[in-house]
Amino acid sequence: MDRLVKKNWLAEIPLYKVVGFAFLLWVVLLILAQALFILMLVVLAIILAAIMTPVVKFMRRLRVPGTAWRIPKWLAVLIIYLAVAGLLSYVGYSVTVAIATELSSLLASLPGAIQSLNQQIDQFRQSTGLSALLPSAEGLLSAIQSVIANLLSSFSQVQTIVGYLAESIFGFFFVLVLALFLVVESEPLVDFWISLLPTHQQRRARYVTDEVADRVGHWVLGQLTVAIISGIAAGLGVWALGLPYPFLFGVGTTLLDLAPMLGPALMAIPAGLVGLSHSPVVAALAVLLFYGISFIDGHVLTPFITGRFVQLRISLVLISVPLGFALYGALGALIAIPVTAGMVVVTNELLLPWLRAHQAREEEDRLAREQYRAKEKHSTDGPQWHAHRS
Repeated sequence: MDRLVKKNWLAEIPLYKVVGFAFLLWVVLLILAQALFILMLVVLAIILAAIMTPVVKFMRRLRVPGTAWRIPKWLAVLIIYLAVAGLLSYVGYSVTVAIATELSSLLASLPGAIQSLNQQIDQFRQSTGLSALLPSAEGLLSAIQSVIANLLSSFSQVQTIVGYLAESIFGFFFVLVLALFLVVESEPLVDFWISLLPTHQQRRARYVTDEVADRVGHWVLGQLTVAIISGIAAGLGVWALGLPYPFLFGVGTTLLDLAPMLGPALMAIPAGLVGLSHSPVVAALAVLLFYGISFIDGHVLTPFITGRFVQLRISLVLISVPLGFALYGALGALIAIPVTAGMVVVTNELLLPWLRAHQAREEEDRLAREQYRAKEKHSTDGPQWHAHRS
């Protein structure tokens, strides 16, 4: 009977427990904030392992004819690493050679281009009568040189550069090694963590695990689709501008587009440098081309295509990617969509059912209390009513 008349369960929690839980939560959040970099790397390794797991399973189905030998998981992961590294090396080398070739021709034609620019600026100043307001060509060039010198001096801190490189190298190899072990030991790890849960929750926990892995796989397909579309648009745009190496620019855009909000925009730098060997107008159009592709990629293609693949609403995609970028740069933007998709799955499959069940129990308790009070009232009022009639 005590269960029927008890108050809200929150009101029954002692104050010292609430304060202790709040303090413990504050400590955990403080530790997470300090270890944010490692946590981001762990999440990235988990995503990388989820991406490679289907490929590794497919490779393990392939057998040597006449034998029962299967390729080990660790060897399959190493083959994937070598294949991706070879592709990136080839594309990077080809793009570097193309940029170096164009820069050499640009440097050879630079004196004539500067002289032509001086003549055009002087003619424009004289024809408009704004010679007192517009800077001369020499002043404009000196201003550009001072800006470049300031930018170079801002990167002249050796300690900062060395620290950043060391952190990047550590993070790179940490993710690769952790992802390798996660792929090799994925099944025992999942079985171990699920075995820690109560028996009646293990089936749902396994379903949630499989669903999150499925969403990550669909996110990869969505990102590849968006990257291919952006690469094709970049290659066609470079070809339409009359610039060389449209295939290389398309492939480079596709590879860099796997990092949201940065891929096509980064390709604007080599495109502008190559465009300068033709004319400043072509260089400006090339930069605008890649920034336009980057805008459409981040605000149209990714929300509609990738969001559809991972079953996320467009508003969630538009919020999660800039939020991840603001929290931790390109790495945060990269993992924003799969992390959001995983949180949605956990919320829909675990949190909301638990809340609904708790609300249902509270509703049952409320109805039971009302029935109990009604019976008590009836038992106390009943004899008086009969006495009044007699």
